[in-house]
Amino acid sequence: MVSMINCSASGDRSRSVPSFEDSREAEATTQRGRLPAISTVHAVLDRNGLVSKGRRRSSYQVQGTHLTTPTQPNDLWCVDYKGEFMLADRRYCYPLTITDFASRYLMCCDALETTREMYAFGVFERAFKEFGLPLSIRTDNGVPCASHSSFFGLSKLSVWWLRLGIGIERLLEDALPPHLTIFAPT
Repeated sequence: MVSMINCSASGDRSRSVPSFEDSREAEATTQRGRLPAISTVHAVLDRNGLVSKGRRRSSYQVQGTHLTTPTQPNDLWCVDYKGEFMLADRRYCYPLTITDFASRYLMCCDALETTREMYAFGVFERAFKEFGLPLSIRTDNGVPCASHSSFFGLSKLSVWWLRLGIGIERLLEDALPPHLTIFAPT
């Protein structure tokens, strides 16, 4: 049982907080010679209705855009990370693929160490030099192509594409990923 103690200096009993004196959490922590964890303190306070819900920060929800069906090569590229897998030396590999929508040509498949933008920039620079600039790029709402915490969901990579004059198409959350979309019947 959690006992209540007064939390005001003036002795006002109208507001009190739970004490850990009689609780099982206090007994377990004193046996180990430590204070209870912050999460335990929070759980006890929350059980007694003494935790106020913080103001939820509103964030921009990245949404899908109108999807085009171009017929000419280099009009639309589909970009996606194909998950992750562990290598024999216990490092992870993140394959980044770039495909042409119309020709279904795999332009690039680079094995990267992380999904951070700085590595993706180099991959796109090489692809742009070799194949030219596409009219638009289709991505999902994942990193590094979109960012849920930035202005209108634009990451540094997508802002760079816009500055180069490349349009951006985004899939909806429940839509097929780009590598499956290119095989959809027309």
